[in-house]
Amino acid sequence: MTKGQEQITSALSHLSGVAGVASLDADARERLEGVSGDLQALMEAIFVKSALCVPFTAACNRAAKAVAAATADGGDVGAAISRLEKAAKTVRDKSTGAGGAIIT
Repeated sequence: MTKGQEQITSALSHLSGVAGVASLDADARERLEGVSGDLQALMEAIFVKSALCVPFTAACNRAAKAVAAATADGGDVGAAISRLEKAAKTVRDKSTGAGGAIIT
């Protein structure tokens, strides 16, 4: 497993821990499920298997940790999810650029 895949796996682990929290509203759960699906789909992307992705997958992992922390301590979960969505979108955009070409 590459470093990028490890970071995505770690992010998914953090998100799975958050998914069971009763205090999340339906919108937050739906958004987290969407991001989790995106990250799972990216696990086998060529970009994620390369070293070029590490800064971007690390940002996803940090954002997922922030979501878990915000959920645990009653922080602004919506803002944390927004940062996670942005980080996941960046990885997705880099890995599926125009015509499926990797953008570096």
